[in-house]
Amino acid sequence: MKLGIKDQKIVADYAKALSNPIRVQILYFLASRITCYFGAIYEDLPIAKATVSQHLKELKRVGLVQGTIEGPKIKYCINREKWIEARTLFAQLFCDCNIGSYKMDNDIGNDKDTAGDNSMCVRNKCNKNK
Repeated sequence: MKLGIKDQKIVADYAKALSNPIRVQILYFLASRITCYFGAIYEDLPIAKATVSQHLKELKRVGLVQGTIEGPKIKYCINREKWIEARTLFAQLFCDCNIGSYKMDNDIGNDKDTAGDNSMCVRNKCNKNK
């Protein structure tokens, strides 16, 4: 089932937010904890405070991260609802756009389409849900 226009825009927005390796690092950091304060993120990652703040702002914008103000501090965590939505939409995108797998033919240097090789094809798993 092909993603609708609305879901395609959501996937593109998530992809943009995930396009920076620092944001991916922050997500890994937050995913390993239930919650944490800004200072813990800043102290653990070799990134300037302003940079951490900018990247958290982008992750919050798309909803993958949420922050709660507790006095003078902000506690951050993964927004599990949006995390599941992103995972589901990306899985659907990759199932919809599956073109099979390709491998290099070492003898002649040409790409060979092995889309018929179901062991490498994610689509089969996706089709079970249809």
